[in-house]
Amino acid sequence: MGSRGQGRPREAGTICRMQRLHKFGPFVVPGAHLLLDGAHTLSVHEAEHQSRIDSFCERNRDLVTNHEERLFLARHYFPETTGIVLNVGVEAFNSDDHMLLPDPENMRSIDVDPGKAEFGSPFGHTVGDFLDWRSDEMLGAVVLFGCIGHRNARDPSEPHMEMEEADRIVRHAAGLLRPGGSLLLGVELHWATQATRKRDERSWVKWSRKSAEMRSSFSEPDCWRGPLNLIIETKRL
Repeated sequence: MGSRGQGRPREAGTICRMQRLHKFGPFVVPGAHLLLDGAHTLSVHEAEHQSRIDSFCERNRDLVTNHEERLFLARHYFPETTGIVLNVGVEAFNSDDHMLLPDPENMRSIDVDPGKAEFGSPFGHTVGDFLDWRSDEMLGAVVLFGCIGHRNARDPSEPHMEMEEADRIVRHAAGLLRPGGSLLLGVELHWATQATRKRDERSWVKWSRKSAEMRSSFSEPDCWRGPLNLIIETKRL
């Protein structure tokens, strides 16, 4: 029996463990999400998709290794999301997110900062406010990762929970999504102390399950605790 050091090197970004808040046990993202069934033979399209995912994780090894939330997106969320996807808010590390979708041309993006347009989707980027965004197509997913939960700039000692703003975001997303479409929120909590993070996390989880906007248009959400973000995922009714 060989030593651990002699085993096959792990591919970049293969295991993600984030605690699911309403269920016990970690959330595990398989390293090769298309290869769950050993008897399954990949189609040409599936094999090409898997290659793109692996290539993305290799090129962004530090990102997916050090940030489990990004690994969640790269190995689980984007690869399993179909239909038109709107990515709200972009940074340099979002430039290749479209490659993670089964069909890269389905990625759209939006950011209010004109200076970030170069990081948007090559298949459609808008400079503007998400609440003003309209589409003739019903979306398969709306992703707002890191757009809510920031500290109050006027008083850095207090978190800016933005609950009312989140309700407006949810209401607008509901009008864009097709039935069964996914809404993914990545609430920023990395700036919080241990004490304030627990408080803010509880507040956001409660909001996700009690908000009138959420309850009227979306299914009961899944919530995961990541190192930097609280992840909330729900489906359009």
